[in-house]
Amino acid sequence: MKNILKLIVLVVCFLMLTKSVVVAQNSNEIVRMDTIVFDFPEEFPEDFDFKAEFFQYISSGWFPTPFPKQALLFGINDYSNVEEVRNIRSNGFKQTTSPLQGNILFRDRHRAFPDEYFETVESFSEVKTPDQVVPFASASEYSIDYLLQGYVPAFLQFKAGYRAVRSLLTSVDTTRSYLTISGNKKNFSEITTIDVFERRFFFAPKVVIPLYGLYMITEDQSLSSVYYIFGSYDMEYAYSIDVHQYVQLADVKQELRYENGTDIQTIERKSSISTLNKFRTTYQTGGGVDFSIDGFHVQFELFAGYPTRSILTDASWRQFPWGLRFLFGGEF
Repeated sequence: MKNILKLIVLVVCFLMLTKSVVVAQNSNEIVRMDTIVFDFPEEFPEDFDFKAEFFQYISSGWFPTPFPKQALLFGINDYSNVEEVRNIRSNGFKQTTSPLQGNILFRDRHRAFPDEYFETVESFSEVKTPDQVVPFASASEYSIDYLLQGYVPAFLQFKAGYRAVRSLLTSVDTTRSYLTISGNKKNFSEITTIDVFERRFFFAPKVVIPLYGLYMITEDQSLSSVYYIFGSYDMEYAYSIDVHQYVQLADVKQELRYENGTDIQTIERKSSISTLNKFRTTYQTGGGVDFSIDGFHVQFELFAGYPTRSILTDASWRQFPWGLRFLFGGEF
């Protein structure tokens, strides 16, 4: 605690010494002073160099220069993918009557279908199965970063880790019909869902540019606090995949059932897609805050990505990642 208070006092004194001060005298006269003269005790000589005495290294303001250090940072973060998939067909899936779209049918359900298309789990059927929960897309990242910085106005990070990504492709078929008990023909709708769950390894070199802040080393402590921007090149490899394609009654749940007695029927389950691009790359950029004190290091950043490859080889399906990322760790 004593060292922290000492550090705060040193920072305040340094800022007072290096910033100009405007002093108002009386009510109409303003005098600008470029320095502040302190009445130092006798033990401080007139040529006393405060900065050199108390700071072993300091760089502050716009585009500060870091001091050399290395760190390991760890993160467990959820993020989102914006799906770019409109009216596609792929030989990697069982064919559907209508082309496939992204998860818009579930994400924006009230615009795509009336409310009754998405009844609660309790009203789906008397037989409850995990399939009868309305699915959702998700993405999680588990990462470790190696940070390397020196006496240059930028530093490097090398990120590696694991991602678990669940994606949804959907299609609606409104051409189906059936005969009611009274013998009348009635149309109904079916929703086909392709639930794709991928496990991915990734590696991403990253260049970080400090925009504004402070790097400082004293005899007892080191401190850094900066705002930054970054750019990275993200490389992913999908080493494992699970696919579940099923069809669901949309608007006649009380009148019809499939042969299994429920309103949902599995079309296909498999652990591969013949047209899958397993290796993908994405450019990422963003900005954040980097803070460290006495070996403890924290980063908090907002990021967005632009993919360079489609997930499928025979159709355009791309994912644009974005989200908030929190990293913490230690220096060595």
